[in-house]
Amino acid sequence: MQAKTSPNNNSNPRSFCSSSSDTNKKDDSVSTVAVVKLRKEIGLTEAVSIVIGSIIGSGIFITPKDVVANVGSIGMSLVVWIGCGIMSILGAISYAELGTTFPGSGGDYHYLYKSFGCLPAFLLLWVSVFIFLPGADAILAISFAQYVTSPLFPTGDAPECAIKLLAAAVIIFFTWLNCYNVRLATQVQNVFMVGKILALVLIILTGVAALCMGRVENFKDIWSNSEYDPGKVALAFYSAAFTYEGWNALNFVTEELKTPNRNLPLAIWISLPLVTFIYCMVNVAYFVMLTPAEILATEAVANTFGNKVTHFMGTTVMPLCVAMSSLGCLSVHIMTNARVIFAGSRNYHTPSMLSLLSTSSMTPTPALVFLAVVTLLYLSIPKVSQLIELYSFVYSLVSLAVTAGLIYLRWKKPDLHRPMKVSMFFPISFGIICLFLIILPLYVDPIKQIIAIAILLTGLPVHYVFVKKRGLPAAIDNFTKNVTILVQKVFLSAAEDTDV
Repeated sequence: MQAKTSPNNNSNPRSFCSSSSDTNKKDDSVSTVAVVKLRKEIGLTEAVSIVIGSIIGSGIFITPKDVVANVGSIGMSLVVWIGCGIMSILGAISYAELGTTFPGSGGDYHYLYKSFGCLPAFLLLWVSVFIFLPGADAILAISFAQYVTSPLFPTGDAPECAIKLLAAAVIIFFTWLNCYNVRLATQVQNVFMVGKILALVLIILTGVAALCMGRVENFKDIWSNSEYDPGKVALAFYSAAFTYEGWNALNFVTEELKTPNRNLPLAIWISLPLVTFIYCMVNVAYFVMLTPAEILATEAVANTFGNKVTHFMGTTVMPLCVAMSSLGCLSVHIMTNARVIFAGSRNYHTPSMLSLLSTSSMTPTPALVFLAVVTLLYLSIPKVSQLIELYSFVYSLVSLAVTAGLIYLRWKKPDLHRPMKVSMFFPISFGIICLFLIILPLYVDPIKQIIAIAILLTGLPVHYVFVKKRGLPAAIDNFTKNVTILVQKVFLSAAEDTDV
Protein backbone atom coordinates (compact mmCIF):
# COMPACT_ATOMS: atom_id res chain seq x y z
CA MET A 1 0.00 0.00 0.00
CA GLN A 2 1.42 3.32 -1.01
CA ALA A 3 1.88 6.08 1.51
CA LYS A 4 0.63 9.55 0.82
CA THR A 5 0.72 12.94 2.44
CA SER A 6 -2.52 14.08 4.01
CA PRO A 7 -3.88 17.25 2.43
CA ASN A 8 -4.45 20.25 4.64
CA ASN A 9 -7.71 21.46 3.13
CA ASN A 10 -10.06 24.15 4.33
CA SER A 11 -13.49 23.53 5.71
CA ASN A 12 -16.17 22.92 3.06
CA PRO A 13 -19.03 25.45 3.34
CA ARG A 14 -21.65 22.82 2.47
CA SER A 15 -21.16 21.06 5.76
CA PHE A 16 -23.45 21.91 8.66
CA CYS A 17 -20.71 20.50 10.84
CA SER A 18 -16.98 20.49 10.25
CA SER A 19 -16.13 19.04 6.87
CA SER A 20 -14.37 15.71 6.54
CA SER A 21 -11.30 17.48 5.24
CA ASP A 22 -10.88 19.18 8.60
CA THR A 23 -10.26 15.86 10.26
CA ASN A 24 -6.81 15.70 8.69
CA LYS A 25 -5.75 18.89 10.48
CA LYS A 26 -4.46 17.77 13.84
CA ASP A 27 -1.72 20.39 13.84
CA ASP A 28 0.36 22.43 11.44
CA SER A 29 2.72 19.61 10.72
CA VAL A 30 2.37 17.35 7.69
CA SER A 31 1.95 13.66 8.51
CA THR A 32 2.29 10.62 6.35
CA VAL A 33 -0.50 8.06 6.54
CA ALA A 34 -1.59 5.06 4.53
CA VAL A 35 -4.25 5.41 1.86
CA VAL A 36 -7.62 5.44 3.64
CA LYS A 37 -10.33 3.72 1.60
CA LEU A 38 -12.98 1.07 2.13
CA ARG A 39 -11.55 -2.30 1.18
CA LYS A 40 -13.14 -4.76 -1.22
CA GLU A 41 -13.29 -7.77 1.09
CA ILE A 42 -16.73 -9.25 0.33
CA GLY A 43 -16.75 -12.20 -2.08
CA LEU A 44 -19.68 -14.12 -3.54
CA THR A 45 -20.14 -16.44 -0.54
CA GLU A 46 -20.11 -13.52 1.86
CA ALA A 47 -22.48 -11.61 -0.44
CA VAL A 48 -25.00 -14.45 -0.39
CA SER A 49 -24.71 -14.74 3.39
CA ILE A 50 -25.29 -10.99 3.78
CA VAL A 51 -28.53 -11.14 1.76
CA ILE A 52 -29.82 -14.30 3.44
CA GLY A 53 -28.63 -13.12 6.84
CA SER A 54 -30.36 -9.78 6.48
CA ILE A 55 -33.66 -11.31 5.34
CA ILE A 56 -34.00 -14.28 7.68
CA GLY A 57 -34.48 -12.99 11.19
CA SER A 58 -37.20 -13.76 13.70
CA GLY A 59 -40.03 -12.78 11.31
CA ILE A 60 -40.59 -16.14 9.63
CA PHE A 61 -41.09 -17.71 13.06
CA ILE A 62 -43.75 -15.17 14.09
CA THR A 63 -45.20 -13.24 11.11
CA PRO A 64 -47.33 -16.05 9.54
CA LYS A 65 -49.96 -15.24 12.15
CA ASP A 66 -50.31 -11.65 10.83
CA VAL A 67 -50.65 -12.89 7.26
CA VAL A 68 -53.40 -15.37 8.19
CA ALA A 69 -55.17 -12.70 10.24
CA ASN A 70 -55.58 -10.54 7.13
CA VAL A 71 -56.30 -13.10 4.37
CA GLY A 72 -57.97 -15.87 6.40
CA SER A 73 -57.01 -19.02 4.51
CA ILE A 74 -54.06 -21.30 3.83
CA GLY A 75 -54.29 -20.77 0.07
CA MET A 76 -54.30 -16.98 0.22
CA SER A 77 -51.49 -17.01 2.79
CA LEU A 78 -49.27 -19.01 0.45
CA VAL A 79 -50.18 -16.67 -2.42
CA VAL A 80 -49.01 -13.72 -0.30
CA TRP A 81 -45.71 -15.42 0.63
CA ILE A 82 -44.99 -16.34 -2.99
CA GLY A 83 -46.03 -12.87 -4.17
CA CYS A 84 -43.70 -11.15 -1.69
CA GLY A 85 -40.86 -13.38 -2.85
CA ILE A 86 -41.50 -12.41 -6.47
CA MET A 87 -41.74 -8.75 -5.46
CA SER A 88 -38.38 -8.97 -3.68
CA ILE A 89 -36.75 -10.55 -6.74
CA LEU A 90 -38.17 -7.83 -9.01
CA GLY A 91 -36.89 -5.14 -6.66
CA ALA A 92 -33.48 -6.72 -6.17
CA ILE A 93 -32.89 -7.07 -9.92
CA SER A 94 -33.88 -3.43 -10.40
CA TYR A 95 -31.53 -2.37 -7.62
CA ALA A 96 -28.74 -4.43 -9.20
CA GLU A 97 -28.65 -1.99 -12.10
CA LEU A 98 -28.35 0.94 -9.71
CA GLY A 99 -25.76 -0.88 -7.62
CA THR A 100 -23.48 -1.53 -10.59
CA THR A 101 -24.06 1.94 -12.06
CA PHE A 102 -23.42 3.74 -8.74
CA PRO A 103 -21.19 1.33 -6.78
CA GLY A 104 -21.07 3.35 -3.57
CA SER A 105 -22.16 2.66 -0.01
CA GLY A 106 -25.60 3.60 1.27
CA GLY A 107 -28.16 1.68 -0.81
CA ASP A 108 -31.48 3.53 -1.13
CA TYR A 109 -30.03 6.75 0.27
CA HIS A 110 -27.20 6.72 -2.28
CA TYR A 111 -29.56 6.06 -5.21
CA LEU A 112 -32.04 8.76 -4.18
CA TYR A 113 -29.17 11.23 -3.93
CA LYS A 114 -27.91 10.30 -7.40
CA SER A 115 -31.40 10.37 -8.95
CA PHE A 116 -33.26 13.25 -7.31
CA GLY A 117 -30.68 15.13 -5.26
CA CYS A 118 -30.30 16.25 -1.70
CA LEU A 119 -33.75 16.63 -0.14
CA PRO A 120 -35.32 13.17 -0.80
CA ALA A 121 -32.08 11.48 0.25
CA PHE A 122 -31.87 13.54 3.43
CA LEU A 123 -35.48 12.77 4.43
CA LEU A 124 -34.78 9.04 4.08
CA LEU A 125 -31.57 9.40 6.09
CA TRP A 126 -33.38 11.39 8.77
CA VAL A 127 -36.01 8.76 9.54
CA SER A 128 -33.60 5.87 9.03
CA VAL A 129 -30.75 7.01 11.27
CA PHE A 130 -32.79 8.27 14.20
CA ILE A 131 -35.85 5.99 14.12
CA PHE A 132 -36.05 2.91 11.93
CA LEU A 133 -32.51 1.53 11.76
CA PRO A 134 -31.67 1.65 15.47
CA GLY A 135 -35.24 0.68 16.33
CA ALA A 136 -35.07 -2.41 14.15
CA ASP A 137 -31.67 -3.37 15.57
CA ALA A 138 -32.97 -2.97 19.12
CA ILE A 139 -35.93 -5.25 18.37
CA LEU A 140 -33.64 -7.91 16.87
CA ALA A 141 -31.39 -7.80 19.93
CA ILE A 142 -34.35 -8.04 22.30
CA SER A 143 -35.84 -10.90 20.26
CA PHE A 144 -32.55 -12.77 20.55
CA ALA A 145 -32.38 -12.20 24.29
CA GLN A 146 -36.00 -13.25 24.87
CA TYR A 147 -35.72 -16.46 22.90
CA VAL A 148 -32.29 -17.53 24.11
CA THR A 149 -33.37 -17.13 27.74
CA SER A 150 -36.80 -18.75 27.38
CA PRO A 151 -35.52 -22.32 27.93
CA LEU A 152 -33.99 -21.14 31.23
CA PHE A 153 -37.36 -19.81 32.46
CA PRO A 154 -39.92 -22.44 31.39
CA THR A 155 -42.61 -21.12 33.74
CA GLY A 156 -42.36 -17.48 32.76
CA ASP A 157 -40.37 -14.72 31.09
CA ALA A 158 -36.83 -13.80 32.06
CA PRO A 159 -36.39 -10.57 34.07
CA GLU A 160 -36.62 -7.55 31.79
CA CYS A 161 -33.30 -6.14 33.01
CA ALA A 162 -31.55 -9.42 32.14
CA ILE A 163 -33.08 -9.41 28.66
CA LYS A 164 -32.00 -5.84 27.98
CA LEU A 165 -28.50 -6.38 29.37
CA LEU A 166 -28.05 -9.40 27.11
CA ALA A 167 -29.43 -7.42 24.16
CA ALA A 168 -26.98 -4.62 24.90
CA ALA A 169 -24.11 -7.09 25.12
CA VAL A 170 -24.74 -8.55 21.66
CA ILE A 171 -25.12 -5.06 20.14
CA ILE A 172 -21.76 -4.06 21.60
CA PHE A 173 -20.09 -7.31 20.55
CA PHE A 174 -21.19 -7.19 16.90
CA THR A 175 -20.36 -3.49 16.72
CA TRP A 176 -16.84 -4.30 17.92
CA LEU A 177 -16.59 -7.20 15.45
CA ASN A 178 -17.58 -4.99 12.51
CA CYS A 179 -15.15 -2.30 13.67
CA TYR A 180 -12.33 -4.82 14.02
CA ASN A 181 -12.52 -6.56 10.65
CA VAL A 182 -15.10 -6.73 7.86
CA ARG A 183 -13.72 -10.03 6.61
CA LEU A 184 -14.05 -11.66 10.02
CA ALA A 185 -17.57 -10.28 10.46
CA THR A 186 -18.67 -11.75 7.12
CA GLN A 187 -17.09 -15.11 7.98
CA VAL A 188 -19.09 -15.18 11.21
CA GLN A 189 -22.14 -14.34 9.13
CA ASN A 190 -21.45 -17.37 6.93
CA VAL A 191 -21.78 -19.56 10.03
CA PHE A 192 -25.08 -17.94 10.95
CA MET A 193 -26.35 -18.40 7.39
CA VAL A 194 -25.73 -22.15 7.53
CA GLY A 195 -27.30 -22.38 10.99
CA LYS A 196 -30.42 -20.46 9.93
CA ILE A 197 -30.96 -22.60 6.86
CA LEU A 198 -30.51 -25.80 8.86
CA ALA A 199 -33.04 -24.58 11.44
CA LEU A 200 -35.62 -23.85 8.75
CA VAL A 201 -34.85 -27.13 6.97
CA LEU A 202 -35.61 -28.89 10.27
CA ILE A 203 -39.09 -27.31 10.27
CA ILE A 204 -39.61 -28.18 6.60
CA LEU A 205 -38.54 -31.81 7.01
CA THR A 206 -40.78 -32.19 10.06
CA GLY A 207 -43.75 -30.88 8.09
CA VAL A 208 -42.96 -33.00 5.02
CA ALA A 209 -42.63 -36.11 7.20
CA ALA A 210 -46.02 -35.44 8.79
CA LEU A 211 -47.51 -34.85 5.33
CA CYS A 212 -46.11 -38.15 4.06
CA MET A 213 -47.60 -39.89 7.11
CA GLY A 214 -51.04 -38.77 5.99
CA ARG A 215 -51.60 -35.58 7.94
CA VAL A 216 -53.42 -33.74 5.15
CA GLU A 217 -56.68 -32.70 6.83
CA ASN A 218 -55.72 -29.01 6.92
CA PHE A 219 -55.31 -28.96 3.13
CA LYS A 220 -58.74 -30.32 2.19
CA ASP A 221 -60.12 -26.82 1.60
CA ILE A 222 -57.23 -24.39 1.51
CA TRP A 223 -59.36 -21.51 0.22
CA SER A 224 -61.92 -21.63 3.04
CA ASN A 225 -62.53 -18.23 4.69
CA SER A 226 -60.33 -16.44 2.15
CA GLU A 227 -60.30 -12.64 2.33
CA TYR A 228 -60.03 -10.90 -1.06
CA ASP A 229 -60.47 -7.30 0.04
CA PRO A 230 -57.56 -5.39 -1.61
CA GLY A 231 -56.80 -3.42 1.55
CA LYS A 232 -56.62 -6.58 3.67
CA VAL A 233 -54.43 -8.27 1.07
CA ALA A 234 -52.14 -5.22 1.09
CA LEU A 235 -51.81 -5.41 4.89
CA ALA A 236 -50.96 -9.11 4.57
CA PHE A 237 -48.31 -8.17 2.02
CA TYR A 238 -46.96 -5.63 4.52
CA SER A 239 -46.55 -8.33 7.16
CA ALA A 240 -44.83 -10.78 4.80
CA ALA A 241 -42.80 -8.04 3.09
CA PHE A 242 -41.33 -7.03 6.45
CA THR A 243 -40.06 -10.61 6.77
CA TYR A 244 -38.48 -10.36 3.30
CA GLU A 245 -36.91 -6.96 3.99
CA GLY A 246 -33.17 -7.10 3.58
CA TRP A 247 -33.28 -8.20 -0.07
CA ASN A 248 -31.39 -4.98 -0.89
CA ALA A 249 -28.79 -5.40 1.89
CA LEU A 250 -25.97 -5.99 -0.56
CA ASN A 251 -26.57 -2.58 -2.13
CA PHE A 252 -25.51 -0.96 1.13
CA VAL A 253 -22.01 -2.46 0.88
CA THR A 254 -21.50 -2.57 -2.92
CA GLU A 255 -18.40 -0.43 -2.52
CA GLU A 256 -16.79 -3.27 -0.54
CA LEU A 257 -17.91 -6.04 -2.90
CA LYS A 258 -15.36 -7.82 -5.06
CA THR A 259 -16.21 -7.63 -8.79
CA PRO A 260 -19.67 -6.14 -8.11
CA ASN A 261 -20.77 -6.31 -11.75
CA ARG A 262 -20.67 -10.11 -11.45
CA ASN A 263 -21.23 -10.84 -7.77
CA LEU A 264 -24.12 -8.46 -7.10
CA PRO A 265 -26.63 -9.96 -9.59
CA LEU A 266 -25.30 -13.48 -9.03
CA ALA A 267 -25.78 -13.23 -5.25
CA ILE A 268 -29.34 -11.99 -5.83
CA TRP A 269 -30.23 -14.88 -8.15
CA ILE A 270 -28.81 -17.39 -5.65
CA SER A 271 -30.21 -16.01 -2.41
CA LEU A 272 -33.68 -14.64 -3.17
CA PRO A 273 -35.20 -17.67 -4.96
CA LEU A 274 -33.71 -19.82 -2.17
CA VAL A 275 -35.26 -17.67 0.57
CA THR A 276 -38.62 -17.59 -1.25
CA PHE A 277 -38.66 -21.38 -1.55
CA ILE A 278 -37.67 -21.84 2.10
CA TYR A 279 -40.29 -19.37 3.35
CA CYS A 280 -43.07 -21.02 1.35
CA MET A 281 -42.08 -24.51 2.48
CA VAL A 282 -41.84 -23.40 6.12
CA ASN A 283 -45.39 -22.04 5.87
CA VAL A 284 -46.55 -25.32 4.33
CA ALA A 285 -44.98 -27.12 7.29
CA TYR A 286 -46.76 -24.80 9.73
CA PHE A 287 -50.10 -25.49 8.04
CA VAL A 288 -49.53 -29.24 8.11
CA MET A 289 -49.39 -29.17 11.91
CA LEU A 290 -51.59 -26.14 12.70
CA THR A 291 -54.97 -24.92 11.50
CA PRO A 292 -55.44 -21.21 10.69
CA ALA A 293 -57.39 -20.88 13.96
CA GLU A 294 -54.49 -22.37 15.94
CA ILE A 295 -52.05 -20.02 14.24
CA LEU A 296 -54.22 -17.03 15.12
CA ALA A 297 -54.37 -18.17 18.76
CA THR A 298 -50.58 -18.18 19.28
CA GLU A 299 -48.01 -15.42 19.71
CA ALA A 300 -45.10 -17.55 18.44
CA VAL A 301 -46.05 -19.85 15.57
CA ALA A 302 -42.72 -21.72 15.57
CA ASN A 303 -42.95 -22.57 19.27
CA THR A 304 -46.53 -23.83 18.92
CA PHE A 305 -45.43 -25.84 15.87
CA GLY A 306 -42.60 -27.37 17.89
CA ASN A 307 -44.94 -28.26 20.76
CA LYS A 308 -47.13 -30.15 18.30
CA VAL A 309 -44.11 -32.30 17.46
CA THR A 310 -42.40 -32.73 20.84
CA HIS A 311 -42.33 -30.70 24.04
CA PHE A 312 -38.53 -30.39 23.80
CA MET A 313 -38.71 -29.04 20.26
CA GLY A 314 -41.27 -26.39 21.24
CA THR A 315 -39.63 -25.24 24.46
CA THR A 316 -35.95 -25.50 23.55
CA VAL A 317 -35.13 -26.17 19.88
CA MET A 318 -37.43 -23.56 18.32
CA PRO A 319 -36.52 -20.74 20.76
CA LEU A 320 -32.82 -21.37 20.09
CA CYS A 321 -33.44 -21.39 16.31
CA VAL A 322 -35.24 -18.04 16.55
CA ALA A 323 -32.47 -16.66 18.76
CA MET A 324 -29.78 -17.69 16.28
CA SER A 325 -31.69 -16.20 13.35
CA SER A 326 -32.21 -12.92 15.19
CA LEU A 327 -28.53 -12.77 16.12
CA GLY A 328 -27.37 -13.39 12.55
CA CYS A 329 -29.78 -10.79 11.21
CA LEU A 330 -28.58 -8.27 13.82
CA SER A 331 -24.96 -8.84 12.74
CA VAL A 332 -25.76 -8.00 9.11
CA HIS A 333 -27.95 -5.02 10.01
CA ILE A 334 -25.19 -3.45 12.09
CA MET A 335 -22.79 -3.79 9.14
CA THR A 336 -25.14 -2.44 6.45
CA ASN A 337 -26.93 0.24 8.49
CA ALA A 338 -23.65 1.89 9.47
CA ARG A 339 -22.88 2.31 5.76
CA VAL A 340 -26.01 4.46 5.38
CA ILE A 341 -24.72 6.81 8.09
CA PHE A 342 -21.25 6.77 6.53
CA ALA A 343 -22.66 7.62 3.08
CA GLY A 344 -24.76 10.43 4.56
CA SER A 345 -21.70 11.97 6.18
CA ARG A 346 -19.90 11.93 2.82
CA ASN A 347 -22.66 14.21 1.49
CA TYR A 348 -22.58 16.45 4.59
CA HIS A 349 -25.99 15.19 5.75
CA THR A 350 -24.62 13.90 9.04
CA PRO A 351 -21.64 15.21 11.06
CA SER A 352 -18.37 14.75 9.22
CA MET A 353 -16.87 12.70 12.05
CA LEU A 354 -19.14 9.85 10.92
CA SER A 355 -17.34 9.63 7.57
CA LEU A 356 -14.01 8.77 9.20
CA LEU A 357 -12.43 5.37 8.57
CA SER A 358 -10.24 3.36 10.91
CA THR A 359 -6.68 3.57 9.62
CA SER A 360 -6.03 -0.06 10.62
CA SER A 361 -9.17 -1.93 9.56
CA MET A 362 -10.57 0.57 7.01
CA THR A 363 -14.02 0.25 8.57
CA PRO A 364 -16.38 3.19 9.30
CA THR A 365 -15.77 2.83 13.05
CA PRO A 366 -17.30 6.17 14.19
CA ALA A 367 -20.51 5.44 12.22
CA LEU A 368 -20.70 1.94 13.71
CA VAL A 369 -20.22 3.27 17.25
CA PHE A 370 -22.76 6.06 16.72
CA LEU A 371 -25.36 3.55 15.51
CA ALA A 372 -24.62 1.32 18.50
CA VAL A 373 -25.12 4.19 20.95
CA VAL A 374 -28.47 5.18 19.43
CA THR A 375 -29.56 1.52 19.36
CA LEU A 376 -28.66 1.10 23.05
CA LEU A 377 -30.79 4.14 23.84
CA TYR A 378 -33.71 2.50 22.01
CA LEU A 379 -33.48 -0.47 24.37
CA SER A 380 -34.87 1.80 27.08
CA ILE A 381 -37.95 2.81 25.05
CA PRO A 382 -41.09 0.76 25.83
CA LYS A 383 -43.03 -0.62 22.85
CA VAL A 384 -40.36 0.39 20.35
CA SER A 385 -41.93 -2.15 17.96
CA GLN A 386 -44.77 0.31 17.33
CA LEU A 387 -42.31 2.54 15.48
CA ILE A 388 -41.25 -0.33 13.27
CA GLU A 389 -44.87 -0.99 12.30
CA LEU A 390 -44.68 2.31 10.44
CA TYR A 391 -41.51 1.25 8.62
CA SER A 392 -43.13 -0.93 5.94
CA PHE A 393 -45.14 2.00 4.60
CA VAL A 394 -42.11 4.30 4.44
CA TYR A 395 -40.05 1.42 3.01
CA SER A 396 -42.56 0.95 0.17
CA LEU A 397 -42.58 4.69 -0.45
CA VAL A 398 -38.77 4.80 -0.63
CA SER A 399 -38.61 1.71 -2.85
CA LEU A 400 -41.07 3.34 -5.24
CA ALA A 401 -38.99 6.53 -5.29
CA VAL A 402 -35.75 4.61 -5.96
CA THR A 403 -37.41 2.65 -8.77
CA ALA A 404 -38.80 5.86 -10.22
CA GLY A 405 -35.26 7.21 -10.07
CA LEU A 406 -34.02 4.29 -12.16
CA ILE A 407 -36.69 4.96 -14.79
CA TYR A 408 -36.01 8.71 -14.65
CA LEU A 409 -32.28 8.18 -15.23
CA ARG A 410 -33.01 5.92 -18.20
CA TRP A 411 -34.84 8.87 -19.76
CA LYS A 412 -32.68 11.74 -18.51
CA LYS A 413 -29.25 10.11 -18.93
CA PRO A 414 -29.57 7.43 -21.61
CA ASP A 415 -25.80 7.45 -22.24
CA LEU A 416 -24.87 6.86 -18.59
CA HIS A 417 -22.49 3.90 -18.29
CA ARG A 418 -24.52 0.96 -16.97
CA PRO A 419 -22.49 -2.24 -16.48
CA MET A 420 -25.80 -4.05 -15.96
CA LYS A 421 -28.92 -2.87 -17.80
CA VAL A 422 -32.08 -4.70 -16.80
CA SER A 423 -35.32 -5.02 -18.73
CA MET A 424 -37.80 -2.26 -17.86
CA PHE A 425 -40.22 -5.05 -16.93
CA PHE A 426 -38.46 -5.36 -13.57
CA PRO A 427 -38.62 -1.74 -12.30
CA ILE A 428 -42.08 -1.07 -13.76
CA SER A 429 -43.56 -4.24 -12.21
CA PHE A 430 -41.88 -3.56 -8.88
CA GLY A 431 -43.03 0.05 -8.92
CA ILE A 432 -46.65 -0.95 -9.53
CA ILE A 433 -46.53 -3.35 -6.58
CA CYS A 434 -45.04 -0.65 -4.33
CA LEU A 435 -47.76 1.77 -5.45
CA PHE A 436 -50.36 -0.87 -4.57
CA LEU A 437 -48.80 -1.26 -1.11
CA ILE A 438 -48.84 2.50 -0.57
CA ILE A 439 -52.35 3.39 -1.71
CA LEU A 440 -54.55 0.52 -0.54
CA PRO A 441 -53.68 0.50 3.18
CA LEU A 442 -54.53 4.21 3.37
CA TYR A 443 -58.24 3.42 3.49
CA VAL A 444 -57.85 0.36 5.74
CA ASP A 445 -55.59 1.89 8.42
CA PRO A 446 -54.98 5.53 7.46
CA ILE A 447 -53.85 6.74 10.91
CA LYS A 448 -50.60 4.74 10.93
CA GLN A 449 -49.78 5.75 7.38
CA ILE A 450 -50.39 9.43 8.12
CA ILE A 451 -48.16 9.16 11.21
CA ALA A 452 -45.44 7.58 9.06
CA ILE A 453 -45.66 10.46 6.54
CA ALA A 454 -45.60 13.00 9.39
CA ILE A 455 -42.43 11.44 10.83
CA LEU A 456 -40.84 11.58 7.39
CA LEU A 457 -41.75 15.24 6.97
CA THR A 458 -40.18 16.25 10.30
CA GLY A 459 -36.92 16.16 8.38
CA LEU A 460 -37.93 19.19 6.28
CA PRO A 461 -37.11 21.89 8.87
CA VAL A 462 -33.95 20.04 9.86
CA HIS A 463 -32.83 19.99 6.22
CA TYR A 464 -33.63 23.68 5.79
CA VAL A 465 -31.73 24.80 8.88
CA PHE A 466 -28.71 22.53 8.83
CA VAL A 467 -28.21 21.63 5.16
CA LYS A 468 -29.79 24.24 2.90
CA LYS A 469 -28.54 27.14 5.08
CA ARG A 470 -25.14 25.44 5.03
CA GLY A 471 -23.75 26.35 8.39
CA LEU A 472 -23.95 26.71 12.13
CA PRO A 473 -22.96 29.56 14.43
CA ALA A 474 -19.19 29.84 14.73
CA ALA A 475 -19.12 28.59 18.34
CA ILE A 476 -21.05 25.41 17.51
CA ASP A 477 -19.02 24.89 14.34
CA ASN A 478 -15.77 25.11 16.31
CA PHE A 479 -17.17 22.70 18.90
CA THR A 480 -18.03 20.11 16.24
CA LYS A 481 -14.56 20.47 14.75
CA ASN A 482 -12.99 19.79 18.14
CA VAL A 483 -15.26 16.78 18.66
CA THR A 484 -14.30 15.50 15.20
CA ILE A 485 -10.60 15.71 16.09
CA LEU A 486 -11.30 13.92 19.39
CA VAL A 487 -13.16 11.14 17.56
CA GLN A 488 -10.26 10.86 15.14
CA LYS A 489 -7.83 10.35 18.01
CA VAL A 490 -10.00 7.99 20.06
CA PHE A 491 -10.81 5.68 17.15
CA LEU A 492 -7.48 6.12 15.31
CA SER A 493 -9.41 7.16 12.24
CA ALA A 494 -8.92 9.55 9.36
CA ALA A 495 -10.88 11.12 6.54
CA GLU A 496 -11.28 9.01 3.43
CA ASP A 497 -8.86 9.65 0.59
CA THR A 498 -10.88 10.79 -2.42
CA ASP A 499 -8.03 11.28 -4.89
CA VAL A 500 -6.85 7.67 -5.12
